[in-house]
Amino acid sequence: SIVKIVEKSSKNSDKLLFSNMKELKSGMNPVIFVRVINIGGIREFTRKDGSTSKYGSLLVGDNTGLIRLFLWDEKTDIINKINQDDILLVENGRIKEKADEIFVSVSKYGGIKLNSEINNIDPPNYPNSISVNKLNDLSRPVIIEGIIEELYSNDIQLSSGETVKVANIIVNDENVRVNLSFWRKLAD
Repeated sequence: SIVKIVEKSSKNSDKLLFSNMKELKSGMNPVIFVRVINIGGIREFTRKDGSTSKYGSLLVGDNTGLIRLFLWDEKTDIINKINQDDILLVENGRIKEKADEIFVSVSKYGGIKLNSEINNIDPPNYPNSISVNKLNDLSRPVIIEGIIEELYSNDIQLSSGETVKVANIIVNDENVRVNLSFWRKLAD
């Protein structure tokens, strides 16, 4: 075999190396270039062997869609430096699937670069919204658009005895109706 190093022909040539959100499938190990849409918290838990671990979550995307990004243990340190709309370059993250949702998991061997560490690459566009009548892939988060027909909320008692607030919004788009439910704090 012969390996030859060539110079990059343009500033945008790096784009060919990135996988877009729509292409991601379980088992892949791609390089992704995404925009931060929402920042979740950091949670600690105890494993079966008694050791503690932590993870944090981000909602990220490009113009082809959204995906949840989970950062594990020492990778969670970057969450306090991230703001909504920041740009991330993620390497060696694993694409996984659980409960029919595809997500990215970054542990100790993965890498994340934030804004200023990324040079000469145009930032990814904001994720496109999708109309309700075209909503067919529920394996990842989406931004939907439609007309709000109805909004109502009520308290629901769970089997545990806990009472929680639930808000429902009926969204209509071209004769397709969807009920969106928001629980607990999101109901407000």
